Amino acid sequence: MSSASSSSSLPPLGAVDLDYRIEDYQPGAHRDNVFCCQRSDQAVLSEASVGQPGRALDIGCGLGKLITGLQEEGWEGWEAWGLDASASMLALGRYLQPDDRVIRVRSIAEALPFRDGSFDCVLCKGSLDHFADPAAFMREAARILTPDGRLIIALTNYESLSCHVGKVFYGVREALGIPLPRRLFYWERPPDHTVLGSLRLVRSLGDGYFRLERCYGVSLLWLLAPWGELMDGLPLRLAWAVMAVLDWAAYRLPGAADMIVSVWRPRGAKREPKP
Repeated sequence: MSSASSSSSLPPLGAVDLDYRIEDYQPGAHRDNVFCCQRSDQAVLSEASVGQPGRALDIGCGLGKLITGLQEEGWEGWEAWGLDASASMLALGRYLQPDDRVIRVRSIAEALPFRDGSFDCVLCKGSLDHFADPAAFMREAARILTPDGRLIIALTNYESLSCHVGKVFYGVREALGIPLPRRLFYWERPPDHTVLGSLRLVRSLGDGYFRLERCYGVSLLWLLAPWGELMDGLPLRLAWAVMAVLDWAAYRLPGAADMIVSVWRPRGAKREPKP
């Protein structure tokens, strides 16, 4: 199970984020951030739970919280693995979950240390845009999946409706002479990102190794400054209901959504019958 692949070469170490720490992650406090994070987790786990339990791997797992959810949500029988490049995040995950419900491995996504056909399901939530070579990751994911396995990717959309409205909103403020915050705007590429997620990028990921089975959006208007304050000011149930309605619309409009969820099958895999 632990023999490394010879099909991928390691990218330069300087191009890979190997020292990511929990202090580098600063989640927003607004309700729209909580909603988007929870819904994207639910979407990935829901996709992962399809079919018979097997062996699942979360690539870029961080603390391992998402992959542990396969068992915590009642999907017994899954063998949960997590892989991350950061020794700090893996160590903290082991500390927080000492019962070892998740088997943790340190490696990079471009050279996975597993045999061919080792996993039934591979997850990657919010990590692909950090990888030095996303195409190499896709090749490796195809290699380690069983012929009928699934790859589930959730990616932040930097061409979302929120990003476009945010650019206009802050552009108008600047034109009116209103001082802008001295920080990186949420639609701009963070320094630890190698690509910017978009529907166009998602559709290009297969590259002969996968076929796209389905693709949909999660959440609308996440991180838009006036929107976050508005949701915080509403009664909790009403705010959640409003965001749920927009999430329904986002599902059908992945190009405008805040997160894009895509489900992939290796080329040659059998299609599931429609319900």
